[in-house]
Amino acid sequence: MHALFGVSPETFADWLKADPTLRKACEEGVERQALHRTLKHHHGYAPAAVPTKGKVDVNVNARGGVMLLPPETTLEEWEKQTAQAQAQLKERVRD
Repeated sequence: MHALFGVSPETFADWLKADPTLRKACEEGVERQALHRTLKHHHGYAPAAVPTKGKVDVNVNARGGVMLLPPETTLEEWEKQTAQAQAQLKERVRD
């Protein structure tokens, strides 16, 4: 870790002693790496590959579209809020 910050191992150790938040973050990082190694070894898990400049071909064959609502809005709330506008749009389509 010290090399990532461009400091000596002693300086980094001093930082860890002086800053409990940094020490905790480093400990959690070590635990996360250990978890990844364990999962990869026991279950064939591998993190998602980093996308390259290769071509990506996505073909969606579906009618209609996708609507994303804000996380705090339920579908029922949205329908209630937009009922009048939806009715007007339906009338326009019929004309």
